[in-house]
Amino acid sequence: MAVNYYADDRFIEVLKEQERAKNPHRNFLKDTIAHDAKYQSPFRRNINPNYLNYIREHKNAKYTITNPNSDFNKLNLNTVGYKTIPTDRKSRKIAKDIDFPRSLRENEEAQTNFLNELKTKENNLKFLKDSQNLVYIDEDDISYEGDSKYKIIEKPINIYSVPKIPSYVFTKVPGNKKKELKNSLATPQNKEQVIVLRKKDGLLYYFSKEVFDNIQYENKIHHDKLKKLNAKGDERHASKINEYDTQVSNLNTKIDIENEKIRKLNSKISHFKDFSDFKSTKNYLFKMTEYNNTKTRLYGEIEAIKNQRNQLEQNQPVAVKPKKVDEPINRRSKLYEIKTDDVEEGGNLSVKEEEEEEEFVVV
Repeated sequence: MAVNYYADDRFIEVLKEQERAKNPHRNFLKDTIAHDAKYQSPFRRNINPNYLNYIREHKNAKYTITNPNSDFNKLNLNTVGYKTIPTDRKSRKIAKDIDFPRSLRENEEAQTNFLNELKTKENNLKFLKDSQNLVYIDEDDISYEGDSKYKIIEKPINIYSVPKIPSYVFTKVPGNKKKELKNSLATPQNKEQVIVLRKKDGLLYYFSKEVFDNIQYENKIHHDKLKKLNAKGDERHASKINEYDTQVSNLNTKIDIENEKIRKLNSKISHFKDFSDFKSTKNYLFKMTEYNNTKTRLYGEIEAIKNQRNQLEQNQPVAVKPKKVDEPINRRSKLYEIKTDDVEEGGNLSVKEEEEEEEFVVV
């Protein structure tokens, strides 16, 4: 028959009572009626511990076998026959109590085993707790440079450097002594140091001292390696900066030289520009003077021709071809009017136009 380990379990009932005590609304009658001055039930009053022990002893004496709170757990069920109770003068045999019913026996045995397991676990946990010494260390207290609150004591052993243990060592050989451990087992008299690392976020991490030393030693090596790499990187960075500064200074020197050349070229260009402007102005003035002289000469010739023609007309008739005389004169007048406007705007007379101006016919 299957055994229910939790049937009629007093331990479970105690837990349920504790849970019910957490909820105040379930204790309504106790909080209202029990403390009423007019009536107070004897079953609801706070029982004195001595009176409670008296009630339990009286109940165990009255219901020795069927009471679940009896001292049955202390009895040896394998004993049969009579039980001997020593007296002052002689011993007498007394018959055993009536045996438990089978269902109650199995239930009591299951509860007894369950309680014994709980007691064993509780004792083991208490032993382990008493065998540990918790050392709380904040993450900020650990430093790998300068003085720190936590210092690495010794280098941990590399497991790969230790020679392998032969397999025959683990075989049981009679007469062999137990191998002494490097680190003795922790006891309440010889406690183990347990490191509790408190992170910045509030989380706690538990390490044995040997593991914590190993982690800190590896972190120290890693930190020193990073420090050396950073020093090399800073040195290379400084050398590169010096190299780049030298190159930049050389480039700035070349830029200054080129800027000086550009300045000199600009000064020469401005000088040549001024000279070219002066030369152009001079040529323009020379051309204008030459043009004015030519214009004056031509006007004088025209006036002379007009006077000659008027004189000839007054003295005697002369066969004159007006077209051949007037046409060149009119053409010359129009040409000079056009060219005068062009010259005033900056134009110059060409040689061909000057030759055309000099061509005229007089008959």
